[in-house]
Amino acid sequence: MHRLLIISFVMLIAIGCTSTDTPVDPKATDIMEADFVHSAQSGYSPGEAIEFVSTSTPDLFGPPVHIWNWGDGSDPETTVQGSATHVFPDTGLYYVTLTLQNSRGGTASITKPVGVQTLTFAIPK
Repeated sequence: MHRLLIISFVMLIAIGCTSTDTPVDPKATDIMEADFVHSAQSGYSPGEAIEFVSTSTPDLFGPPVHIWNWGDGSDPETTVQGSATHVFPDTGLYYVTLTLQNSRGGTASITKPVGVQTLTFAIPK
């Protein structure tokens, strides 16, 4: 009987149960995964509005706050709904970072490049 009790206890710990004697850091149980897409994948021109949409996986603590850092020196933008629009002022390669923050202070981030260039088309006569 004593061995069965010990084996049961070990099995409960292995599947994620915790003892009330050991508090669990709520940030350590986060399962958020940050990700996003933008409105067109082929490049943008300076001054063109680009829509960014979070495709992130939420966690167990409710919808996270989305913090968008545009990588162009402008102020970060904070949204709750997960989408944002941004205009890059100049040509270049910008590294956009999306950071998710849950109500317990847990975070998840991803950074992706966005190319902004002036496109020139020659129309043959």
